[in-house]
Amino acid sequence: MKIAYCYPETLPSRKARSIQVVNTCRALAGEVEQVFLYLPRGKYDAGQIFNHYHMEHPANLRVRFLRKSFGPFSSHRLYNLFLAPALKQDRPDLVFTRHVQTGEFLLGQQWPLLYEAHEIFAEKKGAADSDRISEEKVLKNAGGVIFISQGLRSALADIHTLPPRTAVVPSGAGRIASLAEKGAEPEVVNRFVYVGTTRYAWKGVGTLLEALALLPEQYTLEIAGELDRKLSSLDAVRSLIRQGRLICHGHLDPPRVFSLLKNARVAVIPNSAGDRISARFTSPLKLIEALGAAVAVVVSDLPSMREIVSEHEAVFVRPDDPASLAAGIAKVMADAVLRRSLAEKGWRRAEEFTWRNRARKIVSLAEKVLAGSPG
Repeated sequence: MKIAYCYPETLPSRKARSIQVVNTCRALAGEVEQVFLYLPRGKYDAGQIFNHYHMEHPANLRVRFLRKSFGPFSSHRLYNLFLAPALKQDRPDLVFTRHVQTGEFLLGQQWPLLYEAHEIFAEKKGAADSDRISEEKVLKNAGGVIFISQGLRSALADIHTLPPRTAVVPSGAGRIASLAEKGAEPEVVNRFVYVGTTRYAWKGVGTLLEALALLPEQYTLEIAGELDRKLSSLDAVRSLIRQGRLICHGHLDPPRVFSLLKNARVAVIPNSAGDRISARFTSPLKLIEALGAAVAVVVSDLPSMREIVSEHEAVFVRPDDPASLAAGIAKVMADAVLRRSLAEKGWRRAEEFTWRNRARKIVSLAEKVLAGSPG
């Protein structure tokens, strides 16, 4: 099988989806004959892109760079214009994308489309009626549709017509080879970590910072990610930084993030219940990474989280409740037996979410699409 992955965004980038795209394509290359990755032309060549993510470039994964800009003008349409002849030259068996505009364009090509849904495109801020129509067209006419979570699948099924061949395929992550790799717990025993963006309110970082202020002074939060300006300007946050209770590492590359998690006592995923993306649609990459790094996790009690973990692998807290979050963190930080149990069971659970397993689920659906069999 030859799969063409069409991604109209430059790589590398600091967006979490870029990590998913590169790892998914690399894992797919291990399962099929050939993978083509079509990217807009940027500053880096293929080797530099894979070096950025600290991974080998598979011999059967060919990166093709297409034009997406003309002077200061940049457009998906221009990318699509150059995508068509590239596809005709490479002649894949199936085309794959997570972008609605590119997906709609690919419906007009001769190859079956596998579309991966990560959100309700028609509900995005600034979306127009044409966006809803495009999303309906892609979902209805694609050869197969992958949903990042069951919650997203259910929500899209309520408003759109879905094709007969669909699958729920969550995010993936790396995983340490054995629990022995976890090593001894860190010397600084009162530190816990949050990994990811602080830009979006639905990530719950505001609640996390309030929870930190409620914890005893010896507790310190490490954030791997840029601290949003709105948060960093708050007097309470500045005070936590001055006291050394809040350490912001800024953006870290994937290996350094994984190292931070592997050496952590506790990782926190404090998503808010106030946003449907957070509560039902997301498949939290950082939660899966924490499981794979064998670190105990404290998470908001949301349907999206329970699609990944149960009480066996995580301590759940009430979302948007700083006191509940602080109590959950303190509970896990103070109980070595509980931490060890959560970490070990979480690591075993992470086997379900390796990039290889994710690729195999995608290939399974792709085979059904090509065979024309029911989902």
